[in-house]
Amino acid sequence: MKKRAVTAHMIACLRAISAGKARKIDIAVAAGLSLRLTQANLDALRDRGLIARDPLNRTWVLTDKGQAWVADIDRAAAKDAHPSREKRVGPGGQKLLDLLDHPMRGRELAQHLQVSPQRVTQQVVRLLALGRVRVGDPDRVSLIVARREDPSVLLSSAGERILSSVPHMEETTAAFVATALGIPMSEVAEELRFLSNNGLVQETRQSGRGAHYALTEAGAAHPQYRSDAKKARPAPLAVRSDRVRKVLSHLAEHGPVRIRDVRDALAIAHNSANALMQYLKRKGLIQKTTGSHTAPLELTPAGRETQQAMVRRGNQNG
Repeated sequence: MKKRAVTAHMIACLRAISAGKARKIDIAVAAGLSLRLTQANLDALRDRGLIARDPLNRTWVLTDKGQAWVADIDRAAAKDAHPSREKRVGPGGQKLLDLLDHPMRGRELAQHLQVSPQRVTQQVVRLLALGRVRVGDPDRVSLIVARREDPSVLLSSAGERILSSVPHMEETTAAFVATALGIPMSEVAEELRFLSNNGLVQETRQSGRGAHYALTEAGAAHPQYRSDAKKARPAPLAVRSDRVRKVLSHLAEHGPVRIRDVRDALAIAHNSANALMQYLKRKGLIQKTTGSHTAPLELTPAGRETQQAMVRRGNQNG
C-alpha cells in the first residue's frame, strides 16, 4: 500500500490517537471531524492495518505500522490535516450557539432546533473541536452543553446523579448516596467534594457516619438537579424523641424562654425539664441568649434546622 492512499482526515485521526486520544469522541474533537466522518476514517485506518481496536475497553491504538506512519506524518501531509471546511461553524452550528444563552441539554436543543438528537451530538462535537462550547461529560457530549465563555458549572453524568440524589431540605451522607445509586463510595466522595467546592452542596456537620451534606440554593437551582430523581436516605437526626420535638417546637414558636416556661407549657416535671434542656445544650441545639445564669434559652441555628426537619419528617410519616 502506498502512503498516498491515506487521506488528510485519516492523518488527523492518526495524530489524535498518537497524542493519546483513544475513544471515538475524543478523536473526533481532536481531529475536528464529525462523529460520522471519524467513524468512517477509523474504519479505513483499521482496514489499512494502521490502528487496532482494543476489544475490552473499546478504544483505539496505533499498530507498529501506524507508528511508522506517524513518524513522518508531518512531512507527508501536514498541510492538509484539517481541511478548512471542517473548521467552519456552519449554519447548523450557529443556530445551536445562538440558543445557548444558558446551559442546555441535548434533547432541549434538539426540540428547539427541530433536529434529531444524533444531529445535535454531531454539531456539539464539531463545536467542541472548534473551541466554541464546553460539555459536562465527554462520554455523553449532549448531556449538558454551554458556550465556552459561560462560567456555569457543568456536571458529568455521575455528578448529575449524585447532585440529584441529595434530598431537598435534608442532610445525607456519602454512604447513603452510594447505596441509593449503586456507585462506588470513592467516586461518590470525590464528586461530593467537587460539588461542595463549587457551592452546589455544603458540608453541614460530622457524625459517626462521616460528613453530612445538604443541598444549597445554587444546587437546587442548577439545571442538572432533577427533583424527580431517586433520593438518598436522609441522615439520622441528632435527636429523635417526640418530647424533644415538642420542646424545640415550643422554643421555635415562643422563644426565648426559661426552663419553667417549657415545664409549665408542656407539663413536664421540673427535674425532667431541667435535664432535657441541659441535654439539648450539650447537643448544640439550644443556648442561653446571654452569659447570665438566669438568661432565657433560644434555639441555635442547628436547633432550628433540627426542629424543622423533625416536623417535616413527622408530617411525611403521618
